[in-house]
Amino acid sequence: MGGKASSIEEFTPPSFVIIFLEFTHIQSGPALVLLAEEVMSEQANTELIQSLYDAFGRGDVPFILDQLASDVEWVFEGPATVPYCGRRHGAKEVVGFFEALGGQDNRKLTIEHTVAQGDRVATFGRYAGTVRATGKSFDSSVAHLFIVRNGKVQLFLDFGDTAAMAAAYQGAAAATH
Repeated sequence: MGGKASSIEEFTPPSFVIIFLEFTHIQSGPALVLLAEEVMSEQANTELIQSLYDAFGRGDVPFILDQLASDVEWVFEGPATVPYCGRRHGAKEVVGFFEALGGQDNRKLTIEHTVAQGDRVATFGRYAGTVRATGKSFDSSVAHLFIVRNGKVQLFLDFGDTAAMAAAYQGAAAATH
């Protein structure tokens, strides 16, 4: 179908622009007005997620929280013995995730691969640490999925070797009392 589009259904705007058609009334009568809204590109989404990892590396939790949507969902399924596992909603609850990580020493997060498609960014790497209360270490493969909407993280899913993490936390409650 080369040439001009014969109907709106055949027109596909570039991925970084959404076009809205709006009828409006101006002095001379009704008019059709084109409005454009920029949507974050995959590149911009990837850069946002990289900035979160950079902030994590320097311990800048306030920066991370500022990049979250007000109704963010933050999920890391796992056993209750791993204090940062669970579902959190909103930035105030996400703070608890980072506070729980504070019980670890020698934390190291390494991201090896990043894949972006539309509003989703997936990353793959490793996370290691030592549980301060037990002195036990773990080293786990991790996968993260982010959904970005309007320049903010709307959803974060964290996948890792929770068995290795739980083993490192085993006895933590007894060790802290």
